[in-house]
Amino acid sequence: MPYVLGSQAPEEVAPGVTKFKIGMIADLDKLSKEIDEEGHPFWKSLILTGSLTYDCKNQKATVAMESADDAITIKSAYSRGMRGMELSELISYQGRFYTVCDRTGIVYDVSAEKAVPTVILANGDGKQDSGFKGEWMTRKDGNLFVGSHGREFVDDDGKIVNIDKQWVKEIDPKGGVVHVNWSKHYDAMRNACGCPFPGYLTHESGVWSDEHNSWFFLPRKVSKEPYDEKKDETRCGNVLLRCNEDFSDIQKTTVGNLTPSRGYSSFKFIPGTRDSVIVAIKSEEIGTSQKTFITVFTTCGKVILDDVHLADVKYEGLEFV
Repeated sequence: MPYVLGSQAPEEVAPGVTKFKIGMIADLDKLSKEIDEEGHPFWKSLILTGSLTYDCKNQKATVAMESADDAITIKSAYSRGMRGMELSELISYQGRFYTVCDRTGIVYDVSAEKAVPTVILANGDGKQDSGFKGEWMTRKDGNLFVGSHGREFVDDDGKIVNIDKQWVKEIDPKGGVVHVNWSKHYDAMRNACGCPFPGYLTHESGVWSDEHNSWFFLPRKVSKEPYDEKKDETRCGNVLLRCNEDFSDIQKTTVGNLTPSRGYSSFKFIPGTRDSVIVAIKSEEIGTSQKTFITVFTTCGKVILDDVHLADVKYEGLEFV
């Protein structure tokens, strides 16, 4: 029987204690490429499932993931520049599960044991011939929002070349796409962190909350200095941003202690907590070394479950499945 996400309902294991099934999806970068038996290239990713148990009364959490050997492999023949299936998020929407490739801009339906292309997102304003570098996804007003990292592309002299990664895509249930310039929103978050240009934030996780009528972001990188590829490896942040709908009011909360090499890649609110408790994954990339961690904390910044090492590959998407 094919593996299907969303096949297991939450289980109440004790009064106030709920066990949820969770899933993570990997971005293997250059390791995603393989060759089949006929000599044809294909690109792959991994889906790893497990459980999150949350005790709402005592504010305790535990996580148990399946063995790495049990990860589900999903494949695609689509690529750009001989790279593909570098998947950056996992989200449930309209009864299905979706992800986005940050190389090709393809949004895939991964509800079953395969990657089905559904939408192709063009870069920037949507009129370019390159794929959009999708990094975060969320649901709002019945649509699916897909955003990039929000940092400008600069030349060697530090001058801004383009703001392609500051656009956000709104996908309606029929697959129609509206391209929206979010540069003012990204600038507002950066300024709220004291990182005006040439400083920067890098975003890989953003969630809209109907409960709070607010946007929440956990920037992966937070830097007051100009972008530097090597130094960027240890410029991770530990701040949660809560923004009203037009980003005119932004509240910043410090979350736990900072580990400069570990940055947030994805997060979700734990169901039943009225969007007050977050489960998040962090990724670490130092040279060619990659690691994934999971943590649980409140929107007030209280850490419930400190970083737990999960894998030596980079998982960038997290969802309740």
